[in-house]
Amino acid sequence: YDLYARNRDFLLSEQVLTFTDPGGRLKALRPDVTLSIVKAYVPGGIKRLQYLENVYRPHPDTGEFQEIMQLGLECLGAIDDAETAEVLGLAADSLRALSQDFMLTLSDMGLIRGRLNACTQDSALQKQLLRLIGQKNLHGLKALCQEEGLQSGPLEELVTLSGAPEDVLFRLNQQESRTLSRCVAALQEAGCGAQCRVDFSISTDAAYYDGILFKGYISGLPGSIL
Repeated sequence: YDLYARNRDFLLSEQVLTFTDPGGRLKALRPDVTLSIVKAYVPGGIKRLQYLENVYRPHPDTGEFQEIMQLGLECLGAIDDAETAEVLGLAADSLRALSQDFMLTLSDMGLIRGRLNACTQDSALQKQLLRLIGQKNLHGLKALCQEEGLQSGPLEELVTLSGAPEDVLFRLNQQESRTLSRCVAALQEAGCGAQCRVDFSISTDAAYYDGILFKGYISGLPGSIL
């Protein structure tokens, strides 16, 4: 349990299912796989790992804990554009294996956090703003910015800008869009540019995310499957 208590910023939910073992030690059912892998990581080179494990998390709507079978991968080390493109290509291939009618949606937490930092340094306020961006709640975002005396324009753009990369990236300055542009180019080279879109509502208040985020969808299912 101590591992998760020390790294709450890393978890999708701060709620962890705990129990006491026969020796009186407080244990936890694993809420996340990545943290265990990172704990065991020995620096040096690029490490590529895959996992298939059970995790235990509260349902986002009911709050009741559920056991989830989670399949994932980790690419660890001095990650560069090549590794990012490799992971995104594998994500696209995985979706294509399930359905030809798929969509891979990209976002960039570095870009989002840059705009949040330019707007306010208050971390609690940043979390509120980030949550509203994730909900595409333009009215709520404007109201909160007005209440706090913040300039809302750059954040409003994150809510309204979404769609095909060619319709979104040219609206951003070159410095902001550099990482996303490289990712889109890699996906286009892999032949899945038409199945790619950009949407900044894909965001998270987990503190360790600072780069590309992505979600995968296939036709006929209402939520993301990847």
